Amino acid sequence: MTRRAVILLALLAVRCIYAQSGNNTLNHSGSMRVRVIATDTGTCDFRASVSLVSASGAHIAEDLTNGDCEVYFVNVAAGSYHVAVSGSRIETADSGRFDLDSRGR
Repeated sequence: MTRRAVILLALLAVRCIYAQSGNNTLNHSGSMRVRVIATDTGTCDFRASVSLVSASGAHIAEDLTNGDCEVYFVNVAAGSYHVAVSGSRIETADSGRFDLDSRGR
C-alpha cells in the first residue's frame, strides 16, 4: 500500500552570521524543520528520506526523518528551495518552490 505524504516546513531561529572574511560580508542563514505526515491518517508511521534542493536543482542536504517524522537542516542560506520526500510505502512528494529571505521568511 502506497501512502501520500504531506510536507510541513518551519523556519526556525533564523540567525545572521558575520563572515570573518576580508570584505566583512554578511551571510544570512537559518535552520529549517521539515515534518512529514501521511495525508490519510495525519500521522507518521514510516521513515522517509528528505532532500533540500536549491531552485537551480543543486542538492543542498539530505537526511532521514527521526522518530517524530522530522528532519532539521541547519545553516541554510537565504535563497529559493524545494523539499522532496521519498521512501518505501509512500508516494514521492515535493513541497514546491519556497523562498527563504535574509530575514528568515
